[in-house]
Amino acid sequence: MATSQTRQRLHVTAQAAAGAIGELVSGHRSPSFLFTSPPFFARASEGALRPAAQTAPSAASSAADPSYLAGQSRTTESGQQMSRPSGKVADWSREACTPLAWSPARQLLRALRDYGAARERGGVLGVVESKLAVLRHRFWSAVSGAEIPLNASRIAGGLLIPHPNGVVIHPEAKIGPNCLVFQQVTIGTGPVPGVPTLGGGVDVGPGAKILGGVTIGEGAIIGANSVVIQDVPAGAVAVGVPAVIKRTRPRHLER
Repeated sequence: MATSQTRQRLHVTAQAAAGAIGELVSGHRSPSFLFTSPPFFARASEGALRPAAQTAPSAASSAADPSYLAGQSRTTESGQQMSRPSGKVADWSREACTPLAWSPARQLLRALRDYGAARERGGVLGVVESKLAVLRHRFWSAVSGAEIPLNASRIAGGLLIPHPNGVVIHPEAKIGPNCLVFQQVTIGTGPVPGVPTLGGGVDVGPGAKILGGVTIGEGAIIGANSVVIQDVPAGAVAVGVPAVIKRTRPRHLER
């Protein structure tokens, strides 16, 4: 029985690999897919070969779902139960990656976490590990195009950066657990003295700028290309230049 299942999985994998190579040769797929996690390997460690799209809903579809924004559970198209990440307890699986995985954002965060742990450990071993973390941080910073300094020690766990290119985070900025930051986001100094403080579960859209000593409440959403120079209440949606508060609660809860 086990042998039959193994043969079936190998057959499925071979078919998927052949299809991917065919798309590469025909020009329908970019060679960059070689440096990402192939869809046909998704969830292989759990003994199930299934398309990557079925393993977890995308960040965009999750953010657009009202129940997700309200912190309630919802059912995806594949029948999986999902709820909005907690704004209190870090979900470290959002940053998890293997040492050899080609995941620039996660590897960058991994180097940052390892550097902080090595510095706290101290001793000869801590010094060696910190030096190695510095090298890894420099490499993945160049690859990802993100600027997250090694001394950015106020970033809570569960930070998700799907597209790290152009992301700049001030070393003293405070970011709560399970935040979502898209590409070209700047979190740094501005007209208000100080640096930003983001609560847990904050979603920051592509190109958004959060500048100065402002506070973004837990579960708030910052729209794409918005420039935030004032406080945003918890659960609010802020959009525009400069950003204005559109609403403070999901519409389906305004009853």
